[in-house]
Amino acid sequence: TGNHVEIVDGSIESDVGMLKYCLSTPDSLEGMDEDKFKSSNDLKDLSPEEKNVYLKARELGECTLEDLAFELKKAVYDINGLVTILEIKGYFRTSLGKITLAK
Repeated sequence: TGNHVEIVDGSIESDVGMLKYCLSTPDSLEGMDEDKFKSSNDLKDLSPEEKNVYLKARELGECTLEDLAFELKKAVYDINGLVTILEIKGYFRTSLGKITLAK
């Protein structure tokens, strides 16, 4: 079987073996439900570790996983998991390796 790559409306989808992933550009975020993104003041649904990562990212501004890992003295793979959870919860947006607070 061959690999399939498709670019549609600002996103890239690819099937590689059994792995499927989608990368979105900021333009493809237009029209998303903005209510999904939390207010920066609403931190009650975060675990202590998530809250530490969020507060450090807010302090640093736009940053990378490596920046957060260095500042928090944790492994990048630990920070990566927490950033993913925070993105799902609507606290962060990530694009091209940069982490920003959701607006």
